[in-house]
Amino acid sequence: MRRLLSEDNYLGRVVERLERTSRAMNPLLLYVAMSLVVLNLMCVCNLIDWRHLPQSPPDPPVASSATSVSAK
Repeated sequence: MRRLLSEDNYLGRVVERLERTSRAMNPLLLYVAMSLVVLNLMCVCNLIDWRHLPQSPPDPPVASSATSVSAK
């Protein structure tokens, strides 16, 4: 690869430009990724109905006598 880059100066300049561009893009991509995480958490919190949260765990279901009696 080094030999190829030294023989072709154009290819070497292209690779250098791509490396500079990737170094410049990394903070932008990190910002976009973090923004998407925050947006996702906001959407999840928006799905919760905060006005009607239960104050205690629900009562266990009570077995009725009709289900325990077998039909004759």
